[in-house]
Amino acid sequence: MGEKRHNEYDEAGRDNTDNAVETGSEEARLEQVTRREFMRRTALTLGGAVAASSLFPSLGCDTASPDATSIVLPNTLTTPPNTPPPSPSLVIQEPTATVTAVPSTTTPTNSPTNTPTPQPTPVVDVLPPMDLTTNPYSTQRKVVIAPNGVVATSTPLAVQAGLLMLKKGGNAVDAALAAAIASTVVEPTSNGIGSDAFALVWDPSDKKLHGLNGSGRAPGALTLKLLRDKGYKAMPENGWLPVTVPGAPALWRDLHARFGKLPFASLFEPAIDYAENGFRVSPIVAYFWNRAVPIYSANKGPAFKGWLESYAPKGRAPRSGEVWSSKALGMSLRRIADSKADDFYKGDLARQIARFAAQTGGLITERDLAAHTSTWVDPISTTYRGYEAWEMPPNGQGITALIGLNILEGFELDQLKRDST
Repeated sequence: MGEKRHNEYDEAGRDNTDNAVETGSEEARLEQVTRREFMRRTALTLGGAVAASSLFPSLGCDTASPDATSIVLPNTLTTPPNTPPPSPSLVIQEPTATVTAVPSTTTPTNSPTNTPTPQPTPVVDVLPPMDLTTNPYSTQRKVVIAPNGVVATSTPLAVQAGLLMLKKGGNAVDAALAAAIASTVVEPTSNGIGSDAFALVWDPSDKKLHGLNGSGRAPGALTLKLLRDKGYKAMPENGWLPVTVPGAPALWRDLHARFGKLPFASLFEPAIDYAENGFRVSPIVAYFWNRAVPIYSANKGPAFKGWLESYAPKGRAPRSGEVWSSKALGMSLRRIADSKADDFYKGDLARQIARFAAQTGGLITERDLAAHTSTWVDPISTTYRGYEAWEMPPNGQGITALIGLNILEGFELDQLKRDST
């Protein structure tokens, strides 16, 4: 079944750039060339992301402006927490490509030869040529070039979920959300329903960058005195005490409500399919999944029993290429989809979470879950060598990336030998 799904979804990812048919007037042809070349330079993503451009009519964006737009939806997730969180997201708006005219050097029409003056030959003023065929580092990754949008995540199955939304007529937000939701199933080593999420969204309609903070708050019962009374001098890495209210489901709902196009429940369809019918585990996910099992096995207690039953039902993690499924995870995703996340925060799922926490030493209550809200924020930025770099403000880590860019700007990096620092 995994192979069939792969063939079905991969159709949207094929590169049609070189086969594009250019029609219409010379100006229209040049505009197509300009936009396609500019798209090549801007369809780049960092972190778990979807990048799109206002060049893409199929995404419902403004095609009159070649300004780059991107949506970055990194997951900082914790089920299980055996891999470090991804690097802070970075959105860089590329300079605009323009069409200019080269002055003619032919003989004027009023010259003795009376030779007609040809029209100036337009040229496309784009960024310097880039070599897309080589990479200075050893990698299996290849440059992706496509005419209507790019979906980039760390797993092909999540990418296919995002591409499916674009094929259905959805926009970049729909694709980003579908990919993020699918990642909670196909990459549980770094993602999960009980996670946080953050989003940076460029909206071409108001030409503004929007930030959505989907991180959860600590339980009301968690205090510094409680930690000290339990003998902790620092927050523990495992167990219930470091667990905050999950913010991802609410962010999915709130981001979709403002920017989404497709029905909310449709964004969950690939993830539910993967969970209920199974998928073949990819090699890197299998590697980290296997690393997590000893960590959870070493933590004896009822709080970890459920994880082992769900993610190591045979007493071990699934191997690379092995099929894994979870009917329970699929049902939870259905409830979130059908209720627009209300069931997770105020319904039966919330009651189950609170009951399990109370039975196993956790502090999260139904009141904590019901009080959760996402937060719209103003992104923060700096400049780096003529570019603007934007990040989420604290409590995220994005300010660290901006500080790093400010430090790097004091060095002439092109004068340093590669990997010399």
